[in-house]
Amino acid sequence: MVGAKSTLSNVDSEASVEQYDPASRTWLQAAPMHSARHAHTATLLPNDQVLVAGGNSSDGPLASAELYDPAEETWLPAGAMNRARSYHAAVRLKNGQVLVAGGWGSGSALGDAERYDRINDEWIPCNTAMQAARWQFTATLLPNGQVLAVGGWGDIDALRDAELYDPSTDQWEPVPLGMSDARTGHTATLLRTGQVLIAGGASSDGVLARAELFDPAPLSFAPAASMRHARTGHVATELPDGRVLIAGGADAGGPLASVELYDPAENVWHEVRLLRTPRSEPAGLLLDDGTVLMVGGVGADGGPLATAELFELFSNGTLCRRATDCQSGFCVDGVCCDTACDGGPCDVCAVTTDITLLHTGARSPGTCEPVDDVACDDGNVCTQSDVCQGGMCTAGEPKNCASYACNLATGECLNRCSSVRDCAAGKVCDRTYQCVDAPPDAYHHDTSGCALASSGAPPPSPRTLAALFVLALAALGARRPRAVA
Repeated sequence: MVGAKSTLSNVDSEASVEQYDPASRTWLQAAPMHSARHAHTATLLPNDQVLVAGGNSSDGPLASAELYDPAEETWLPAGAMNRARSYHAAVRLKNGQVLVAGGWGSGSALGDAERYDRINDEWIPCNTAMQAARWQFTATLLPNGQVLAVGGWGDIDALRDAELYDPSTDQWEPVPLGMSDARTGHTATLLRTGQVLIAGGASSDGVLARAELFDPAPLSFAPAASMRHARTGHVATELPDGRVLIAGGADAGGPLASVELYDPAENVWHEVRLLRTPRSEPAGLLLDDGTVLMVGGVGADGGPLATAELFELFSNGTLCRRATDCQSGFCVDGVCCDTACDGGPCDVCAVTTDITLLHTGARSPGTCEPVDDVACDDGNVCTQSDVCQGGMCTAGEPKNCASYACNLATGECLNRCSSVRDCAAGKVCDRTYQCVDAPPDAYHHDTSGCALASSGAPPPSPRTLAALFVLALAALGARRPRAVA
């Protein structure tokens, strides 16, 4: 639930509420709710009021609802739901009404749904119930206005099926094929492609790392890359660049501090810096400045948390440890950079400081720049004193190996030869496998194999050999005795 200027938080089953001001990054005490509750829903309405509905009190599930008015900083009573429920799902529809579905009440999972009409302050029962009673599930508004309900607990076990609510017909219809995994405690995030990323959760098989993508066009689920950590009770937030931030949650060992990013374009997960505090079932909210506010949850000791923290992607020039720390997606020389800056030692993105320990630096931190006259390695082990010129590593002088060549694999000087290629320029390989000076020019055309030929001496051409053969025959003919008449 994110307002234009502030965010509300209610931790555990209390009526007290605090308001977070992103500008000053401080919490202010807000007016308390009329009823203490947890496992409720909070939905931002078109008029910037916040609808809080249902949840558990000390006496069990609630049917009551109330409205928070941020302009007046007051809570107003709202019409009560037709059924008391907790662990339900709430989605604001495109017509401004709020759909509330499923949940837990009267000792069992619920399958009915209702809509809140803020104009008349009334709850309208849906014409049909859900295909399956479920609680602790996800509900996602799709671009076509329909609502996708996925997984959750049934009366006995986790569910793998999904269904769609169509506001235009007020009907629930099953999705023909369900997910690969039954799951609850997962997250569902609408991507810019129109697909929905279903990640993590738990089932009777334990905590899941596997993820799936729901595609509204063929109404089907397909596997996505698995998360790096199995988790349930985590938070998923789509960032302004379209990537999805997954934070916190719990595995079999308890609450997690790990955070990861899903890149839909590459279908890959990246590690991100840890939360300061491990937390399961926190609230995660995207603020107007692109930062993500993490609030409350369950801590490592099993108790509720009152702490909050901010996650942000760093701007160019900010110190970083990995590419996923940066808005640009590039961490170079220890700072967020505008490009990959992949020229190696011949370009820099950080200014020279005691922190970065660079020998040379960029004029503006976070902007990739080429450097000159800096020692580098061109990758050729047989050159030395390589130097950067125009952002490129230029080869220096060849390694001096006297009469022999340099071994390109090891960088060591050879001391024997098997061909002229193992010798330095102007040297040849003799019969004792030593590189020696080239023979005189008189030997260049010797093809007997008994004398040395310098590097590059051409062998006789076939045409020359043919001509020599004809001349030899002619000479033999000239010596033959003439017949006596």
